Order: sequence, then structure tokens, then C-alpha cells
Amino acid sequence: VFQESEMAMSPELEAILYKYQCDCVAYISEEPDYSELSILNKETRQSVNIFYTPTQLDRASSEIALFLERGQL
Repeated sequence: VFQESEMAMSPELEAILYKYQCDCVAYISEEPDYSELSILNKETRQSVNIFYTPTQLDRASSEIALFLERGQL
């Protein structure tokens, strides 16, 4: 997981990333109005960018699950 040095990952996001462990590289960026989670699956070489607000962590979790599911097909 790569993130900006001054950024602290929320426990909720950490739990989501722990739940969906994969051979992936993740980059997290926080902007004033939204956060971005970019994931690269090293096995399939596919990537996804997920944009979310703090109240949309369930949506981000669903997007990660769908991305990893597609990689299994």
C-alpha cells in the first residue's frame, strides 16, 4: 500500500484492504472532497481507480470485490 506520508489510513479502510488481500499494489490519495484508491492486480495486470467519500466506504468495498471477482474469470 502506497499513501502520502502525512496521511493516516482510517481503520475502516484498513479493514477493507485486509479483507480483500491479493497480489496487488494499492495507492491511496486523499483530496479535500474525495479519496482515491487505485489498485493494480499484479497477476492479471488489470487496474481500477475507485473514487469515494468517507461515507461511501461500503461502495468502495463493493468495487474492490467486483474488481477482484472479474480477475478470477
